[in-house]
Amino acid sequence: MPRSPITKLRSLRANHVLGLLLATSTLMATACEVAPLNPLQGDSVVDGDEGKKKKDPPGTAPGEGDYDPGAPTNQGPAVNPSGFAAVAPIFRARCIECHHASTWLDLGAGADAATADKIVKTIEGGSMPPAPRVAVSTAELDAIRAWRDGKSPSVTAVSIDPSSLAVRQIVPAATLASYKAALPKVAWERLDKILKSPSTLFWDKATIPGAYQDTVGDGAGIPFGARLNSQGKSLIVPEGKKLFSADGTTWAFPFGHTAGTDESTNTVVVDFVNLPEEAGKLAPIVYKVETSQQGGFPNTRWTWSFPKGAIVGEIVMIKDGAALLTTEIRTRERLADKWATNVFRPFPTAKTLASAIKAKRPSWSSAAGLKAAVDALENPATLTAKRLDSPAYGNLVTIDGNVDAPLPYFGDDALVRELLGQTTFVSAYGTSWKVSGAQKAFGPTGPAQGLSIVPTRFDSGALEVRESTCTKCHDQGGTFIGDLVSQAVLYGDIWGVDRIFSFHPFDPSRIDASGNENRSVRAELAGTVERYDAAKHANYTFYRAPKP
Repeated sequence: MPRSPITKLRSLRANHVLGLLLATSTLMATACEVAPLNPLQGDSVVDGDEGKKKKDPPGTAPGEGDYDPGAPTNQGPAVNPSGFAAVAPIFRARCIECHHASTWLDLGAGADAATADKIVKTIEGGSMPPAPRVAVSTAELDAIRAWRDGKSPSVTAVSIDPSSLAVRQIVPAATLASYKAALPKVAWERLDKILKSPSTLFWDKATIPGAYQDTVGDGAGIPFGARLNSQGKSLIVPEGKKLFSADGTTWAFPFGHTAGTDESTNTVVVDFVNLPEEAGKLAPIVYKVETSQQGGFPNTRWTWSFPKGAIVGEIVMIKDGAALLTTEIRTRERLADKWATNVFRPFPTAKTLASAIKAKRPSWSSAAGLKAAVDALENPATLTAKRLDSPAYGNLVTIDGNVDAPLPYFGDDALVRELLGQTTFVSAYGTSWKVSGAQKAFGPTGPAQGLSIVPTRFDSGALEVRESTCTKCHDQGGTFIGDLVSQAVLYGDIWGVDRIFSFHPFDPSRIDASGNENRSVRAELAGTVERYDAAKHANYTFYRAPKP
């Protein structure tokens, strides 16, 4: 006698249970559909419309020179300083995220005449600020033109400072104190303040453990809820096994770890979200519980949305004995239904790192490790082609690029601590770590062992810091596993329903609990996470995963 669909599903689960759904991840290197943040060169592509490039304004065509912080522009006498003081709030809100001190174009203190003219033409051309960031308004552009023309316009300042309201933390106080003690100074003033703000919520893998939603079931004989993703390789179909690392303990690229750290052995990742203030309170993360049908079976899933203006980030840290050193800070800002991305590093290029080594160790050439490092950093012929792809997903997530040779061990751990602890972190958006002819690498490669300025076996060279890099993986959030992996049972959702893989609101003590529907908001997040109310949360946008 033919088995019923529910009996078939129960049988399939008995054979393939656990782990059919992709894991929580902190893949952030970061996400949108635009070109380099460089107002004097490059194309800009509108999010979701990659085939239509905006026309480049005069003097901004690709190939007019690569971004190099070691070769700054804007070096002439400042034009109209009093007029700049009037328009400075516009630049602070729209430009300083990337164009701050120690970058190739510092707009914090003004601009020379040639740069001022190029800024106006670039904004007029529509490529800056890059989508999905908020465009400069007509009134703001008129004010910038007036400054360029020697006038002193009137501008209404808009505060971009974080709220002073406190959010309830979920990381133990002592642990959070150790994380904050390792934070560097960041050149983007807004992010620097966010990292110190009481309105910023922090978490790590211990406080929000990796999990997925088991969404397909009848709610009775076949329960649904939240499941940990830390086990299951031996219990699933052959194609599903490819989701795991060789030893079966973690998920494989691209959903297992923060981008670039899949093979690292000394990385700690700390996540955060800064919530904007609305009507005297912090805007919450809002969730819905939705029911539907999936493959003929009942489906119950939670989906949530971060408020517009929220900044979600990852802090990539290196274990240094009992201490921590920050190597990179990655951010995504919620704008309408899209995310704007950035990454902040102490050394955005190989040249800037080489220069810092020489400045801090004048006798570097007599130290074998430092000489080897500087020679490698200054040698463009160390790039090799590399493809990043997933063993489980065929060509769904494929990134072709180049990587630099692993950094030589410096042999000077004290120098590494100075470099990471005393250097102000700057934007690396649209930045090439190293260029060799047509080849470009966008980040360094970590050594096999030993303390360095990036984690061991860190591998970010093929990952350009721009939105289109991140969407290759993050846009799969909320996709059903059966849509991606052949032979896999249609079991649940890839984590990250708002394209942020590191967060979920569930009470960790109930994940994997027996019985039906174990999903509930953890008590500490009450107020920070709220159930959707159409009357209260009309301005929230809920993300829908595209069909692969």
